[in-house]
Amino acid sequence: MEISINLGNYENVTDIRNLRDVLLDLEKGDKVTIVLDATDAHEAEEVFRLLSIYGFDYQTKGDHDGKTVYIIANKQR
Repeated sequence: MEISINLGNYENVTDIRNLRDVLLDLEKGDKVTIVLDATDAHEAEEVFRLLSIYGFDYQTKGDHDGKTVYIIANKQR
């Protein structure tokens, strides 16, 4: 399964809870792309922490105009 989650300019714990709920439902081999506004990328530590806890390998990429950051994650375990 491949899904995409747009957190935009996430600001609150509800966004992180929703992301956690999605990550819990994914199985080994599933892929998730998380989209953030570049201005909020410095706050992505909580996203990275969740991905690590739930067994995802991930990498980040920015778009060509510098406004969006993509976190591409694959469930490993």
